Amino acid sequence: MHKKRILVIAFSNLHKDPRVIRQVKALENQYDLYTIGITPINNTIPNLLLKYQRNNIFWKLIRLLCSISGRLDSYLRIVSKQYILKQEIFATKFDLILCNDIDSLPLGIKIANAKVPVWADLHEYSPREFENSFLWKLFYQPYKEWLCKKFLVSANYITVVCKGIANEYENKFHVKTQEVITNASFYEEKLKPQFPRDTIKLIHHGSAMPNRKIEGMIDMMTFLKKDYALYLMLVANGQPQIDYINCLKKKAIQLRVNVYFLDPVPTMEIASIINRYDIGVYLLEPVGFNELYALPNKFFEFLQARLCLATSPNPEMAAIIKEASIGIVSDDYSPKSIAESIAKLSKDKIYEYKCNASREAWNYSADNNMIVIQHIANKLIEEFPKIIQ
Repeated sequence: MHKKRILVIAFSNLHKDPRVIRQVKALENQYDLYTIGITPINNTIPNLLLKYQRNNIFWKLIRLLCSISGRLDSYLRIVSKQYILKQEIFATKFDLILCNDIDSLPLGIKIANAKVPVWADLHEYSPREFENSFLWKLFYQPYKEWLCKKFLVSANYITVVCKGIANEYENKFHVKTQEVITNASFYEEKLKPQFPRDTIKLIHHGSAMPNRKIEGMIDMMTFLKKDYALYLMLVANGQPQIDYINCLKKKAIQLRVNVYFLDPVPTMEIASIINRYDIGVYLLEPVGFNELYALPNKFFEFLQARLCLATSPNPEMAAIIKEASIGIVSDDYSPKSIAESIAKLSKDKIYEYKCNASREAWNYSADNNMIVIQHIANKLIEEFPKIIQ
């Protein structure tokens, strides 16, 4: 008897999309997997290459005009013709279609044709993804909201990354989000907590995105003594981000603080590399809805690295830190506040939080989430024939 077939769709470079990589790892042994994406995830899983239309000014204007005229359904039909898809994909029999983000949901629903279940893994809250940008709100937000209103009701199962985002989808679009699947990284069994040395070493890693206001963590260092050092491991995906990193370097030099810039490492090596540091720090001003409810990859990589965590009071991060007793949460979003909270920590307390992180590492791991992913897939495939009868 052949294995059930699952189609995973994401309008991304699959080989470096952590969310998709974790989904595939969870499902590949039990099911025959197929993907649709801009790049294949690996050399063994069949992938239908997707030529996803880039958002140049032409497409932005077309989308804006269709939004103003109330004809976004026409825009979607036009865009769909830009996908390079073989007709055989619509004839292939799948048992489940897993769509990542709202953009891929219309395609998944079309392929499913109401004959197989569709699982929408929405990740973040799409309609307010970059709401601090006027241009994004002008060119993208109406389309994202329209996609949610039109297609979410056709999804048989909806998952998101945290409860705050789940609540917003439910309140705004009146759909049920059945499960939270966090952006947790894989369990690092061999890593152990290290007792702090003379200098308390703070670490922050991630994309160099200006809207995250990383300069606030450099300002934070002006409120800490010289026996603290901040290390920034930032990834640049284009010239604007390279320019932003250069600005951060200049700021650190001007302030004469202990801030050092590290070369980025592959995603799978992050936890083992940062294990040598003491505190994983993330000061994230809530410039938008997704920033307020952020629960990012780096949070869980800090935890897997057995670090003490120090964050601003974003509710999702704060809730886990307090419940698991793995670090501190500042009183507000100012650099001074988080610095004062860090300064109160003794080395013994930092080590205690590190040990607590080690204790909780499995509970907040992708390995644990994989069990949830497998359960959802099994349930949808088994129960869908009964639902449509």
